[in-house]
Amino acid sequence: MSDLATSILDPLDPRLDGYRDLKDGPRIRERGQFVAESRPVVARLIRARPDLIESLLMTPRQWANLRREVTPWPLDLTVLLAESEVMRTVSGFTIHRGCVALARCPALNPATLWTEGPGWWLGMEGIGDHDNIGSLIRTGAVMGARGILHDPTCADPLYRRAVRVSMGAAFLLPRATAPWPELLKSARTHGVKIAALTPRGDTELRWGDVPFRGSRWALCVGAEGPGLSDAILNAADLRLRIPMADGADSLNVAVAAGLAAWAFSATP
Repeated sequence: MSDLATSILDPLDPRLDGYRDLKDGPRIRERGQFVAESRPVVARLIRARPDLIESLLMTPRQWANLRREVTPWPLDLTVLLAESEVMRTVSGFTIHRGCVALARCPALNPATLWTEGPGWWLGMEGIGDHDNIGSLIRTGAVMGARGILHDPTCADPLYRRAVRVSMGAAFLLPRATAPWPELLKSARTHGVKIAALTPRGDTELRWGDVPFRGSRWALCVGAEGPGLSDAILNAADLRLRIPMADGADSLNVAVAAGLAAWAFSATP
């Protein structure tokens, strides 16, 4: 087991240089990289996209656990082992569960996004919180979304925390990013209808009431507070609202999207 990994004792070791700015999301993205953190997320990355991985850094204990979880092991991966104190000195924070990977960002390929046949896509506008981005993408993946659409006002789906909260779905689901007029045009070109989730919706979301099965839809959600822009609301084929108790203000955007996604994925 140990012959596949290299132990590092000195935090100044140049082989750790790529991990010194893990907190600097923009700089990581400038290098064309993203960070996968925690053993479950790293294991998913190894199983699904080992071709993206540049190197792995983890404690010896996490390495032993990971080797038991991932079989067969991709023998050509660079694995660096260091104790938690060394990893903390290098990164400037305590790495979640002592396991992290540096990987190349997957290419944005429209050909893999607009797959044929009925289905649904998750659209996001102005979602600035990385936890919400990660939760939304994880929800989309669990509920069978074909891909993710988001505009530049959203937080980076491949930021370290968003990737972790998404449980790796952020690097697995096909994705397109562009201003929403361009995304709307692309959706229309591929026969995708637009459903806007909004408290101002004129159609109440109820089980079996909305004809999603056999169709192609993009379910769009906006930031808590401002919600979706008028551009999306006015372009929508359907404006959906979730019935709530009297006096209730709103739902967390990830919870609301989960309720709507259930209808899109499971409407009989």
